[in-house]
Amino acid sequence: MAPQASFLILNRSTMRKVHLAENYLVVGHSAETTVSEEFNVLDVRCQHKGFLMCEHRRRLPAGRAWDFDCCGDMMAVGNEDSKVRVWDLKTGNDEILKEDSTNCLILAGHTTQIKCVLFPDTETIISGAWDGGLIVWDVPSGIRRYTLEEPDITGELKSITSLKTRDNLLVSAKGGGTVGIWDLNSGQSIHILETNTVCLVLEFNADRSLLATGACEGVIKIWNVNSGACIATCPGHTWVPTQLSTYPENTGLLVSASADGWIRTWKWATGANVYRHFAGDYSVGNNAIRGFVFTK
Repeated sequence: MAPQASFLILNRSTMRKVHLAENYLVVGHSAETTVSEEFNVLDVRCQHKGFLMCEHRRRLPAGRAWDFDCCGDMMAVGNEDSKVRVWDLKTGNDEILKEDSTNCLILAGHTTQIKCVLFPDTETIISGAWDGGLIVWDVPSGIRRYTLEEPDITGELKSITSLKTRDNLLVSAKGGGTVGIWDLNSGQSIHILETNTVCLVLEFNADRSLLATGACEGVIKIWNVNSGACIATCPGHTWVPTQLSTYPENTGLLVSASADGWIRTWKWATGANVYRHFAGDYSVGNNAIRGFVFTK
């Protein structure tokens, strides 16, 4: 299958995150550090062939950032300077939110670098920081709507490691081994789940009654969202899960990929292992599965 359009990234770099929005493909990459400093944007409606630059392909010097997310024609970037910046993907500038003709309005309220960003709808941005601070922002006013978690001032940094939304629910994982479930309409906490280990991936089942958490040691747990009770533990993976997804053709199944090279399928209701598939490559000693997609 031939690509519709192609990127050419001139500098030697590592792609840290690829995000496919409605009309744009955004790639965050870094050259010598572990964070992205430049973003490449491709309008997927581009019909130009080859690698030559055109008006549909641009670079955004968005600064040092751990995470970003897109909504429509906007991109929210969580920068290392503790601020969130909103970029216009159509024009390639960060002047979508302005106080006046010279100053770009940024979302400032964190005290340390931002680790996670979600842009679930055109009116909401959620950001989680290295010190555990968790803020819900109103877009486009730039006003803080809720502070869900205050920064940890004890010196024991408990970074926000993952965020997930479904309808009015937000789930936040924290480095101290807790997962919070929040009502985005009210900003109130629903449950704090004690996972006792750092969770890096999260997923709801189809009707959002269940939540799956994937932790560093490879442990996957399934929780009842209403009660906050852990209903199942899914043993099998020996290394960190990299993705959790509900199987679209059978929503009673949860699929997990892991850095151990295995893709496994579990029953949401019981946590029972249905099948497993090794997708790594023993011959090169590189078995990590970074993610997967479902196709028809």
